[in-house]
Amino acid sequence: MRLWFFLIPSISVTLLTPRICRCGRCTTPCVTPLCRLKGRLCCSEAGNTFALVENVRAAEAALAKYEPEYRPIHVQVRQLQAEVRRLGLEIEERNQDLTRESRSDSLSETEIKDLEQRIVAHEAEKQTAQDRIPDDWEAARKRYVELATASKKASAILS
Repeated sequence: MRLWFFLIPSISVTLLTPRICRCGRCTTPCVTPLCRLKGRLCCSEAGNTFALVENVRAAEAALAKYEPEYRPIHVQVRQLQAEVRRLGLEIEERNQDLTRESRSDSLSETEIKDLEQRIVAHEAEKQTAQDRIPDDWEAARKRYVELATASKKASAILS
């Protein structure tokens, strides 16, 4: 232990010198290393460590319990959203092709009609893909984000 203090003298002095906690909530001199080194767990919360650890475990358990229900919906929706984006890009390309074709000197009515039909078909596919997104997606996503945020906040207090 003495070797450790020798190698890092600034920390050893800091660890032994009482000072006010970084959290700003407590005014008593703080002598806990966790508070001074990390600045996250203040003096008044040091006695609640077991309760805080239990909160972290509960938040992680709630998230782990919800993940099997959420994951299939999440994968399905992300695939549908990728398809919608792909179709949107395809529609933009076909619109550019249509614009180029209509501005060209060799105006071909069949090609223009073919491009217009493709655009209409892609727009119908895009709408179908958007309609296949489950109605409860937003609520499921919101619940997952709430659980993940709670888990991160609970863990951040201890780190």
